[in-house]
Amino acid sequence: LHFMEPALLRMGYTHPMDDGQERTFKVKFEGEGVDDYGGPYREIFSQVAAELQSIEQVLRPETRSARKAADACILPLLRPTPNSNTDDAVGSDKFIVQPRLTRHLYLEMYNFLGQIIGIALRSKVTMKIDVPSIFWKAMVG
Repeated sequence: LHFMEPALLRMGYTHPMDDGQERTFKVKFEGEGVDDYGGPYREIFSQVAAELQSIEQVLRPETRSARKAADACILPLLRPTPNSNTDDAVGSDKFIVQPRLTRHLYLEMYNFLGQIIGIALRSKVTMKIDVPSIFWKAMVG
């Protein structure tokens, strides 16, 4: 999808078997004998959201002699909020955009994420991306 023209990502079609859900592309999972009547299509968006928010423990150098374990997302675009270590803090379960990722590759990844979110919105597919409300307020104006 990354190398497709943006106009192609705006196209939509429906299949008679999928209850009229508009889609931009058809999904075929390798090794699975399933037809895409909407379920695999929705699963793609669920998997993207899950991978964006998958946390693993990584070692971060704090000083030259000491190392500290920290939470990091597998895909580098989002990270847990700074107050994620506090269980009872408001928004501690949310994720924020990595502000320092400004290299061309990361900007392309953010652009692609925006395309995926746009496709999900047009297709009326829910993506569970837990970002603070200030993020959504900035997105919708």
